[in-house]
Amino acid sequence: MITRRKFFSVIAVWATSYGRSHANDSVTVLAPEPRADSRVADLARNLSTANLSVTAAPGYGPAQNVARLLSQRGVEVAVLPADVLDYLRRRRAQPEAAGSLRYIGQLYSAPVQVLAQQRIASVGQLAGQRVSFGPQDSVSYVTGSQLFSLLGLPVEPLLMGHSEALRRLLRRELAAIVYAGTVPERMFSDLNRQQDGVQFLPLRLTPGLSRTYLPAQLSIQDYPLLIGEGEAGIGSPVPTIAVPMLLAVYNWPLGSPAHRALSLFAAQFVRISPTALEPPGWTRFVPETASQAIAQNPVSPPGNLASEQREKLFREYENWRREQRREALFEDYLRWLQNHRP
Repeated sequence: MITRRKFFSVIAVWATSYGRSHANDSVTVLAPEPRADSRVADLARNLSTANLSVTAAPGYGPAQNVARLLSQRGVEVAVLPADVLDYLRRRRAQPEAAGSLRYIGQLYSAPVQVLAQQRIASVGQLAGQRVSFGPQDSVSYVTGSQLFSLLGLPVEPLLMGHSEALRRLLRRELAAIVYAGTVPERMFSDLNRQQDGVQFLPLRLTPGLSRTYLPAQLSIQDYPLLIGEGEAGIGSPVPTIAVPMLLAVYNWPLGSPAHRALSLFAAQFVRISPTALEPPGWTRFVPETASQAIAQNPVSPPGNLASEQREKLFREYENWRREQRREALFEDYLRWLQNHRP
């Protein structure tokens, strides 16, 4: 049986030997939206080797990035929000996506920032109000529409660029903006809570939201004029949630040149950024040699297992799950520690 520890050790050992025998593999990484992304550029630079060429490119938006992967036009990796499959399923669009796509790991997480008029004290008060979710097929639109659907809050969604939405918010023409992206976000940095009459609304991680999203917070250091009123020590961090941004690929056939190149990409990524994240609805990409190892060590159907074998496999499974939980807990602790440093 292949445990998680064995799985990653297979990848680590294979990555070294694999690179010697396959030269000039190339992979393109699509940013989540149609603009350059420094995190994607950094990833391409860090993963490129003499045997693997990784190129960063602007994306097309989450739904279009999914369509691009499904079209099998090239050896590509797309940065997608973890909630995009649920979003597509809810809209009954691209039903083949869940079965045809795989994820390699999480590149980063995008905190959700709900900036609202100061008269609005909670997200619940946005029901029936005009709320900008950003441009059509943006990360903010996908996550915003999913979020309000999960919360059961009917709003009047507006589709527009974030800069235009902010101007309209300050003119009191809409109630709030939903933005999923970097913190601090430049367009919010010069806003003053008292003078501009806007504030961030707290988003708490409910059991329903925790299935897909991660805990996060907006701190005084992020937005001193909006949260700290310009003075250190005044104001409290605003709790929110973050959407994991995944490296997604098409599930190319084992042994194909595309699968081989993605296997090398995945092995490189796992070495620099191991993750225990298991987003619901997603299946993890299995690199070439690991796939072969699993094929050579099939798990017998439960009915054919002797009692001792069943107990042994169950103990291995328990250890594997325990290790996953510890790694996930440690990652949560690191995020918490980063946000609570004195």
